[in-house]
Amino acid sequence: MLWIKAFHIVFIASWFAGLFYLPRSFVNLAMVPPESVLALAAELTAGGADWQIHAYGNTLHAFTNPAANDPGFGAVYNADADRRSAQALHNFLAEVLA
Repeated sequence: MLWIKAFHIVFIASWFAGLFYLPRSFVNLAMVPPESVLALAAELTAGGADWQIHAYGNTLHAFTNPAANDPGFGAVYNADADRRSAQALHNFLAEVLA
């Protein structure tokens, strides 16, 4: 019965965290033209958002999935980008959950 209470508390805390941080999001821009990235940046700035764009060079889609190995499909693992993006996520969570 204790696990149900623990699950409930974690669920409610996660739900409220999602509500309060809804404007913050991670967007995968791996297969998006640079003009669209610039348009997104302009729109976020115009809306007064606190935003960042992280670009990882020499990456394709699914670069954090070690099983991804299909360049023809545009999905290839990249260990360096995986490590860097994991650190960026860690930094983001440390900031919003502090």
